[in-house]
Amino acid sequence: MLPLVSVVIPHLNNEIRLKACLNALMGQTYTKESLEIIVVDNGSDLDAGIVVEGFKDVRLLVEKSVKSPYACRNKGIEAAKGMIVILLDANCLPDPRFIEKGVSRLLSAGSDVAEGNLKVTLSENYDPWEIADMHYTYGGQTGNSININKTCFRVAGLFFWKYVTDKTGLFIPNIRSLGDMEWSARVLADGFRLGYEGEAVCYYAAKGKKASLIRSFRVGKGRGDVYFTRAKAKWSSILYSLIFLYLRPPNVFNVHAWIKEEGLKLTFAQAIKVSYCLWRNKIAMWRGVIYFLIHRKN
Repeated sequence: MLPLVSVVIPHLNNEIRLKACLNALMGQTYTKESLEIIVVDNGSDLDAGIVVEGFKDVRLLVEKSVKSPYACRNKGIEAAKGMIVILLDANCLPDPRFIEKGVSRLLSAGSDVAEGNLKVTLSENYDPWEIADMHYTYGGQTGNSININKTCFRVAGLFFWKYVTDKTGLFIPNIRSLGDMEWSARVLADGFRLGYEGEAVCYYAAKGKKASLIRSFRVGKGRGDVYFTRAKAKWSSILYSLIFLYLRPPNVFNVHAWIKEEGLKLTFAQAIKVSYCLWRNKIAMWRGVIYFLIHRKN
């Protein structure tokens, strides 16, 4: 008999994509009797129950005390009945065999935690901002190599046995970004084994300009919190990061080479535009770090 699996989805003001995500989960090949779906709403403007009520057996929880996807994930994990937990974002579209293949990896390969294959999708008339978001999501590596020899992992499309959080604990609840990096570092430090399942495909729509800049600013604040406060980084490290990591423009030749490796047919002039978008995102992160350092509580 297959183990009970709990899918946890944090949600905030993303009803259309949440519905698409739930529709994709309804079409999974994994047996429905062994599948639990939990949506944790973070105080959306519209009632998320209107979306969820159209899906049988989907549980809706509400997290209003802390505005953070990590607080939502914590609530969902604590409420999960499954032996295996899967974390998804509301804007993820899992392939029909996503759960089947990811669970199989945990059962057969001796992994405690396993990443799925997150594939960034572009709109029909994509622009440089979407390419830049793909570059950011893949960490500057090609989509086929991002999960090799990793020292940390993203939580969107992640499978893990629930005993992992029993030992390592949950996410830091009161941050908006980079909680996955902090948590994954603790998971690996506790000796848990990380696996990867390329056939557990989950699609993720690339962000445009506005969403990218908002995300980058939020990530900057998260980095300020995780690295400079919780990790107690020295001011020399902070200044180095602010000056050399965030304000330095990307290497356009490296970006152009990455574009070609991804199989995208862009000219060098278009690669310059993508590099500019990447630089704008880095500056937005820089602003986020500065904002956090100014407003942090001592």
